[in-house]
Amino acid sequence: MEDFIVNNFYRITKKTKMIKPYFKLNYCSKIIDTDGEYISKAKPIDIIDLSCKEECASYDARKKGVNYLFNFRNKAPIPINPNKGIVFFPTKAHKDSDNVWVSYCQVKDWKIHDKDPEKTIIEFQDGTFEAVDVTASTFRKQYLQAAQIFAHFTKDSYI
Repeated sequence: MEDFIVNNFYRITKKTKMIKPYFKLNYCSKIIDTDGEYISKAKPIDIIDLSCKEECASYDARKKGVNYLFNFRNKAPIPINPNKGIVFFPTKAHKDSDNVWVSYCQVKDWKIHDKDPEKTIIEFQDGTFEAVDVTASTFRKQYLQAAQIFAHFTKDSYI
């Protein structure tokens, strides 16, 4: 088995970079943050939902709010705690089994995968890289939607 820390009650923080599906040994998620990698029996969407609830609103409530404010219907980014820089965006529909959740504030850059144009290489703020199974143009669209949400909730702190 790979070197992971088992954490079935992972809470998303500013350090969380990505949550992706992990289908080995009865685990459902692989969480990558600046301190290491974790595996959990909770599905990625359940980790998102739990972290939303710990900020006093469910995933569904936050998704409805995003739809109301921004009219983002498909693959809507979720502001878990935007004042702390915790806004996550999906690479695919949240019900898609290979959807990956990415932290907006942890992304430094991205580019088309050299060997597969249907994939994107993400560079994180700490200089690490991860590949995701989504085109760079879709990744860019999702990133920019997350940027709108982040700006909406944090602009008052700069005015």
